[in-house]
Amino acid sequence: MCMIDDPWAYRDIIIDHGHHPRHQGLLDPADIAGEGANPDRGDVVKLTLRLADGVISEVGFESSGSTVLTASCSLLGDVVCGLIPVDAQARAERLIELVTGPDDDGWDAFGEAEALRGIKQNPARVQCGVLPWRTLIQVLAAKG
Repeated sequence: MCMIDDPWAYRDIIIDHGHHPRHQGLLDPADIAGEGANPDRGDVVKLTLRLADGVISEVGFESSGSTVLTASCSLLGDVVCGLIPVDAQARAERLIELVTGPDDDGWDAFGEAEALRGIKQNPARVQCGVLPWRTLIQVLAAKG
């Protein structure tokens, strides 16, 4: 486990990635692209991925919504770069389980994205935080 023991560290990581996002901007050309939304919250995310030898080599995004949404997009890029799509999809599914469910064991595969565990107690933030990951699952499933 990444073992972020200081609750303020979660906040700091979210703020850092929210205000200074990595992977921001859509990739053109992209091998995989898609969009997701939380219409009731007004959140929108567009994801683009570039593959090299079957591995996700680059991630790009545009988002409209909260700092948590932007941070989650940024963290997603850090987590899935270097993975094959099927592993990225499994990783996204696991992160959603960790954020939305009672299980809190298994964050060790997520690096700084462990900071998203800090949103578990706020349902509105959970919806923002998991949107990029749900979108990734959808676009990878559609790509087949």
